[in-house]
Amino acid sequence: HLKTGENSRIGQFNRLLTQLDSDSYRDAVGGIITGSTADDALKLATAKSFSINYALLKTLGENENLAAFPNVTAFSDGRAEDNKVIKREKKGNETKKTLIDVAGPDFLEHLNSGMPQLVVTSGHANHMNWECGWNYPDTRFVVGKNAALYAVSPNGTVEGALQSPNQKVYWGAGNCQSARIKNPQESLALSWIHSGNVVQFVGYTLDTWHGFIGWNLRHALLSSERPTLAEALTQTFIATEHERQRLEAYRQQHRLPMSDHEF
Repeated sequence: HLKTGENSRIGQFNRLLTQLDSDSYRDAVGGIITGSTADDALKLATAKSFSINYALLKTLGENENLAAFPNVTAFSDGRAEDNKVIKREKKGNETKKTLIDVAGPDFLEHLNSGMPQLVVTSGHANHMNWECGWNYPDTRFVVGKNAALYAVSPNGTVEGALQSPNQKVYWGAGNCQSARIKNPQESLALSWIHSGNVVQFVGYTLDTWHGFIGWNLRHALLSSERPTLAEALTQTFIATEHERQRLEAYRQQHRLPMSDHEF
């Protein structure tokens, strides 16, 4: 996986940003301009900065992030309390908690409302779909023709299409292959950009579980300095390389085999 990731175009780009001097740390803030259409790519290139006042979360640790933004709708990654999905809604200083059976239709409604400026997800995914439910049957978001993204129920019924009117950033904290672009018609990332109006996308091109960068991005992004998403991602790449070197030195000192943590 490590070699495959480095040899991909995205991997080569990330490696390039570490080769501007003699050390192995990331040396510059950078991103890739892409899209299923020329208009999508232009949208990324011309996007204006904006503050995140409303976050939509479907991920682990959803409660930890409630205090970070003025308005948040957060769904637990899987069924938890009373075998239900936990939904928390924060507006200013008030927080409401409810227990629901599935999150998918509600999640789609929020996406299409024009309110969320940040979307954070985890759970099973590949380059063609994202499963909204981690340990239970729930909506799948499936890539369609012309970079469409459809919400499909567990029984195969189409619940609706993603047609989000406002620009936003997407952070796939724990989704396998969500950033992999196989081709313009087979890409979850390109569909989020086209149909979800995403102007910055952070995700994995390979399989992951508790990936260091995806989950630990929150430490930089939500710090008191409040960097931009691109700056926070660069800081996390640097922290990841530091941790890799630390683990490698410990392994060599104690003559241990390479562990999963180094990947």
